[in-house]
Amino acid sequence: MTNKGQVNIYEMNNLKKEVKSLKKSIEDLTKIIKEHVKNNTILDNNKPNIINNNVNNDNKTAKPKQKKVKRECIEKEHFDFLIKEIKELINDDNKKFNLLLIISILFYTGLRISEVISLNKTQILELFTKEELNVFCSKSNENRKIYLFKETQNKILNDIFNIKNDEFFNKIDEKGFISSYNNKLTERTISHWMRPFFNKLGEKFGDKRNNDNKIKGSQWSFHSFRTNLINHFIRNGININDISKLIGHSDIKTTFEYYRNKQPTKTEVYEIYKKSNSRKSDYESGPNRINSRGSATLDRKFLGLRTICLSINLS
Repeated sequence: MTNKGQVNIYEMNNLKKEVKSLKKSIEDLTKIIKEHVKNNTILDNNKPNIINNNVNNDNKTAKPKQKKVKRECIEKEHFDFLIKEIKELINDDNKKFNLLLIISILFYTGLRISEVISLNKTQILELFTKEELNVFCSKSNENRKIYLFKETQNKILNDIFNIKNDEFFNKIDEKGFISSYNNKLTERTISHWMRPFFNKLGEKFGDKRNNDNKIKGSQWSFHSFRTNLINHFIRNGININDISKLIGHSDIKTTFEYYRNKQPTKTEVYEIYKKSNSRKSDYESGPNRINSRGSATLDRKFLGLRTICLSINLS
């Protein structure tokens, strides 16, 4: 006759054997699962596949893959539309001033939005007084010059803000672009402010996303300003290597990706023809001469680049 202690030992031994057997079964099953996953197969064709995520249940349909939409150019008529809408719909003076100045710098310099909002008052003043500014580009890991010529500055001050220089500069905080709470504006905040206006731009001029559910994102964004400037330079004959340096691309292939093969109108062709003829005398002598490949120097005194930049103002 066994006592109580002996019964417990007997039961524990049986339990250990069962646990050992269960572990062996789990190991075997794990090996089988890994094999099937590796070979991209399923255990039972009649059952839903829980191993291969690429095979869906009969009741589920695969979502169509969305293609990313190409950013369109924000041209002069689009820019004027945004300026008009911002002036009419925003009541907060600080918010209105910041948005108008930010998109003006974006449109005329081709800076990235992150580069614009990082500018402080000293840098903005230098851009407006010296007509140029050295900007560090984190992507290419080098400095580059941006330009804002006097004629363009006058257009910003007179047509957009309708104020004098002193009044304009007094409105800019020492830290640059700040909120009503005296905090430095972030890219996320600016994007939130501008989204309704980009939507209005899509409603007015069309947005591919509205007509095609397979397209991801909107064709209007802050990068649309850069896209426009790059295309403007390409259509006006500036060498692609110079454009890449001017815009802050480390790889020329990236610059080519921004190109939109748009058929120029008769008026645009005529304007390019006129500008090329009018600049010919400027190219023939002095430091402004173009090289043998027709490549334009990025010196601020180069009249060709100045003329191209100013031509953005054409309606």
